[in-house]
Amino acid sequence: MVAFRDLCAVTGLSDVTIKNLESDKFNASLTNLRKFAKVLRVSIEYLGCSEMLPENTLAQRITKARLFYGFSKVEFAPIINVDVKTLRNWE
Repeated sequence: MVAFRDLCAVTGLSDVTIKNLESDKFNASLTNLRKFAKVLRVSIEYLGCSEMLPENTLAQRITKARLFYGFSKVEFAPIINVDVKTLRNWE
């Protein structure tokens, strides 16, 4: 188990910021979600960053899938073999 102060130290976030994230006052950035996942030894999808995103359109489903696996647009575009600009237009 990770101590709260260790989580603050590893992520570089203040205790107030982390408490605000826990209480849904802020949304964590993808960078911070990666740090949390690594420190807590869980996957990004476990942290639930994409659960509430809509999935009514293909664009929304692409965005949700990308975030579910913790990829930025720049990282995800080569995985699906498209240009970043194309991915941005899709989303």
